[in-house]
Amino acid sequence: MLECVGELIPTPERDRRTQRYLLQGHIPVWDIVPDDTLRNAAGDVFYLDFTMFGNVSRFINHSCSPNLKVLCVLDNSRIVYYANEEIGSGVELTCDYNYHRVDHPEQVFICYCQSQQCDKALL
Repeated sequence: MLECVGELIPTPERDRRTQRYLLQGHIPVWDIVPDDTLRNAAGDVFYLDFTMFGNVSRFINHSCSPNLKVLCVLDNSRIVYYANEEIGSGVELTCDYNYHRVDHPEQVFICYCQSQQCDKALL
C-alpha cells in the first residue's frame, strides 16, 4: 500500500491549472480518482495535483492492465494504491489514470504501456 501525496485543490483551481499546464506542454492535473469521489460536505469536488510536490507515487505510470488499484480512504480525504495482484521484485508499479476525453477534449495523450489490452490513448 502506498499513499498518494499532493496538493488537494478544488475544481475551479484544477481548471485553471489544467489550462496553464497545457500551455506549458505538461500533462494536466492528475485526477486519478474515478467518479469524482473526493468531495467535501458541501459536495464540492477536489483533485490531487502532484505536479509541484508529492512522494514517489507521482512516478507511478499508467497501464491499461494496471497492477495497482486506486482507492479513497478515511472519509475520502486520502488516496492510496493497493496491489491488484502479487507484485514481484523489479516489476514496474502501474495504475489506470482514468483520464476521460470530456476532461481534456483538446488534448490526446498516446498510451505507451504495451499491454495486450492497451487502448493506444489515455484520452
